[in-house]
Amino acid sequence: MKSHEVIRMACEQKGAKWVSSQLGVSQALLYKWMQPDEDLGSGARNPLDRLELLLKITQDRRILDWLCVQSNGYFIENPEHTPAGDDLHPAMSLILQEFADMLTSLAKAGEDQQITEAESKQLRQQWDKMKSVCEGFVRACEQGNYDHVRKKILETDFSHLAKAS
Repeated sequence: MKSHEVIRMACEQKGAKWVSSQLGVSQALLYKWMQPDEDLGSGARNPLDRLELLLKITQDRRILDWLCVQSNGYFIENPEHTPAGDDLHPAMSLILQEFADMLTSLAKAGEDQQITEAESKQLRQQWDKMKSVCEGFVRACEQGNYDHVRKKILETDFSHLAKAS
């Protein structure tokens, strides 16, 4: 989906007049943002295109992380595309084991009826890593590439994340 289409659809429910007034920009500018780049003429790049350019220039994921946190979420990077393999069972077993290990870390962190800031950070890192691994597994299911997921899990070092105090 193109950025201008996202902006157009996002403004449909509230209306362009209301959205533009809330943003403090003219309706004309908002409508320019809703048009494909080639139709702009004026070169008014929309905020999503500018954000994309900023990410490409800086190559700093903290921008995405910040944006996701502002939206009450977290950014999880998609795994790279790989050729198909067919080793489903070992990949499933490894994912389940890593998930069990993460739950064990959670239980250990809460044994004293409190979770410290350091434990919270560690749990967040471990959870984010698990979400990424699970996303990789789901994509492998879509592509029929289970052997790659198994290898990727085996290569992933979770040990530093599993030492809850």
